[in-house]
Amino acid sequence: MKLISILGSTGSIGTQTLDIVTQYPNQFQVVGLAALKKCRITSSTDPQISTSDRSYR
Repeated sequence: MKLISILGSTGSIGTQTLDIVTQYPNQFQVVGLAALKKCRITSSTDPQISTSDRSYR
């Protein structure tokens, strides 16, 4: 299993990556998501991917 972090997870490449991760749950595990905009989308992206609504500045 590959552990991955997705930077820009709400953009087109990020959402496509999340689609692939959900298609192959035995091969990938998301350990980090980052988004500058559309953070509410990130928390509701996929119910299988748990997120935390925290901002660090």
